[in-house]
Amino acid sequence: MIYANGHRFVPRVFHLELQDQPVSFFVDVQNEAVADVDAGVAGTMAAQIIPAVPICDVDLPHDSQISDEEDYRFQLGVAVYGHELPQHAGGRAFLWGPHTLTHRRGVRLRLVNVGPVHLARNAGVLGYPVCRVCGQSRSPLASQADLARFTTDHLNRCRKSVEKVGFFADIISDAVAVHDCANREEAYSVAEALRLGASEVLEMEQEDLQVLVVAKPGVNTVDVMLYDPMPGGSGLLDQMIERWVDVVRGAVSVAEDCPSQCAAACVDCLLTFRNSFYHAHLNRKTAADRLRQWSGVLAFSNDIPQCLPSQPATGQTVNDAEERLRIMLERAGLQGYQPQYQIELGLPMGSTTPDFFYLPTTEHYDGICVYLDGMSRELHGNPERQKRDRRIREELRNRGYEVVEITHAQLFDRDAMSQHFYRIGRFLLGKEPAKRLKDNPEWFGE
Repeated sequence: MIYANGHRFVPRVFHLELQDQPVSFFVDVQNEAVADVDAGVAGTMAAQIIPAVPICDVDLPHDSQISDEEDYRFQLGVAVYGHELPQHAGGRAFLWGPHTLTHRRGVRLRLVNVGPVHLARNAGVLGYPVCRVCGQSRSPLASQADLARFTTDHLNRCRKSVEKVGFFADIISDAVAVHDCANREEAYSVAEALRLGASEVLEMEQEDLQVLVVAKPGVNTVDVMLYDPMPGGSGLLDQMIERWVDVVRGAVSVAEDCPSQCAAACVDCLLTFRNSFYHAHLNRKTAADRLRQWSGVLAFSNDIPQCLPSQPATGQTVNDAEERLRIMLERAGLQGYQPQYQIELGLPMGSTTPDFFYLPTTEHYDGICVYLDGMSRELHGNPERQKRDRRIREELRNRGYEVVEITHAQLFDRDAMSQHFYRIGRFLLGKEPAKRLKDNPEWFGE
């Protein structure tokens, strides 16, 4: 149920994206862990496999008006597990008590909603009934008769059985992580207390930072993250690291000075409506004990280099055309690019992956996106794909990115490539060096 503008709405038809390959996940309910099936994680004996679809647009039929007598809002508790993908922009590592604490930028996280929390935890039942042909759905809490009728109707109409699927979303965020916490109680309690301490010290809203516990199938220890949901980062985590002693002091105060002096946690200290998913793991006394043990001192350990997604066997690019462009960029001195760099644009755009991406060197632009088009009729010749590409690239321009579009044919056109390289060079090298690239295209080769 969605509550909005005095009315209630029900999700019914999902506008599913076309996926080349279905995405499936290992789900270890006992350890509240999730991992991509194709990531080489074998899982555990208790792990299940669930197919999942990306978060997408949905049609919401009107259900009813909210009456004045309705004092409470129903919130279906959902099991959202997360894991980290091997991509971030680097950062710093510290020692905090017995733990390693990291502060990294551009951390790629994948969040997976595997189903209603009570069905997942108590019965091991995962997913939501969704027809992956037409996108229609039913509530997982519907009657067995309704679910059976829904399944039969869609098998006859769409010629495919209704599956129980999860929903996932990829986000890129700055994050502070405490690694190898002993259990979820320790991880959630410390993180929630730190978030509340930071809200006092930094005068921020509690929801300005989000909590995510990252577990692995079959492993008891967990990492806990405080991540910044603001696109591009709000700077709160930088301030948090700089004022760590004050933040920890504030967190200890929150944990120890509960006005109700509750036994574990209550609405006067750690519990809120938004963190209800992990209420069972919150304990203010555990938080106070760990925070005092680990102290408020961070000891710098080392810098963390950026981590890029692994590339195919060529080492840099994914086909001959991209390899040709890469060689020309190297010859021209236009290094510093990141191949196949994914940029999250949020709904409804999703994400985009320029073939080559340059991080910004000044505040006048947010990066250079270089696309190589026209290599595949199925990919770039499809009218719907072309329309989507235009929308995405206009959105990038609106957000301050420079977008350079190179067709496959232009790779063999010296004059055309000279114009493209002059444009890239002006941002990276300056006007005069860029003009030399244009006037002396020795980098073009034969």
